Amino acid sequence: MARPPDLLEELHADLTARHPAPPPDRWQPLAGGRSNLCWRLPGKGQDQEEDLRTEQPKDPPRRRPTGTAANQPSHATSDSANAGDRVLKLYRPDRTSPLFPNDAAAEAACLAALAGSGPALAPRMLDHWHGPLGPCLLYRHLPGPTWREGPEAVARLLRQLHALPADRQPAGLRSLETTPSALRAAIICDLPATPASDNPEQSRVRAALAGV
Repeated sequence: MARPPDLLEELHADLTARHPAPPPDRWQPLAGGRSNLCWRLPGKGQDQEEDLRTEQPKDPPRRRPTGTAANQPSHATSDSANAGDRVLKLYRPDRTSPLFPNDAAAEAACLAALAGSGPALAPRMLDHWHGPLGPCLLYRHLPGPTWREGPEAVARLLRQLHALPADRQPAGLRSLETTPSALRAAIICDLPATPASDNPEQSRVRAALAGV
């Protein structure tokens, strides 16, 4: 769905105060995700831009990735062809809940912690800040098809992730109990406190959870 031009213009002004960026009419909306807004910013040749606001270790020598990137079809766009492409993510603070906190700082911390682990695991973060329209995250675009099938590729990525040293885990991330009873209680707490205020869908969810 297209964004209002004035929103894009304001976001463009906020971004260009920090980084060079193409005009909004060249931004490509990205699908996926129900809460936030993402755009692909074409910018070949900007790959030399310094990561001024995030200290990251240098990338290790490139090796053939073992995850989904290794399964790209032969016509997939190469990494070098899109070296300057970036993704801008605008968080919507109103789309949050105790169970699913839409936490830009936590995502930025995770991307920073995964820096140097290879492109198969995470894109390279360039910047994060809180602008007039909300929290923003800027990172490198990773070309390739969206994963749809084949659990082996996902399993390889998870193995690569869990093989990282424990000290790579960023501090301050929340710890969530994932037992069915704990998740059920968290979902119920996220619903309006007064059942009378429920809309029909909320009433249905509340009744279904009460019977679990």
